Amino acid sequence: MSNLFADKTTFEKGFQDRAVARFARDVKDLSDGDCFQVLGNMVKDEANYECKACKDEVKGTGSKQLIYFSMEFLLGRLMRTNLINLGVYDLVASGL
Repeated sequence: MSNLFADKTTFEKGFQDRAVARFARDVKDLSDGDCFQVLGNMVKDEANYECKACKDEVKGTGSKQLIYFSMEFLLGRLMRTNLINLGVYDLVASGL
């Protein structure tokens, strides 16, 4: 896991930094849609860290890997499910 969701303070700072980098505005000035985009990018990055760790483990052990791709992860309304699956829902809920 990356440091994006290490704790509430780290999450809030990371969210603020990404909001400024993406929209050149503070979080308080963002629309709900803008916040959703920032959070979505953070979730995507976190999932990529986990994917890389899994690939490294598979490569290191020589084991086989089953890849299952579900289209449901492309839907924005499942953000909550993605956060729960990453184990960071409570942290994000308290940080926002």
